[in-house]
Amino acid sequence: MMILQTFRTERVNLHHVVGDYRIEVTGDKATMQVYRLVPYNVSKETLYKNIFGATYNCSLRREEGLWKLERLTYTEGHMFEV
Repeated sequence: MMILQTFRTERVNLHHVVGDYRIEVTGDKATMQVYRLVPYNVSKETLYKNIFGATYNCSLRREEGLWKLERLTYTEGHMFEV
């Protein structure tokens, strides 16, 4: 985490902001898909839209009442709306 924080210091264009997400729970397992908002290329047409450019696909497990991240897959993509 320290390496990532150092790398991204003062580089606002590399900060990630997430928007909508989808979670499916099956017992003590869950999958979560989170969408990364694109904070640039704003125009009058896109000012009030949530434009996304990547997804984080996560696997989670519940252990002693707490959800723990097992796996995270980052997928860069084309611009899209949810």
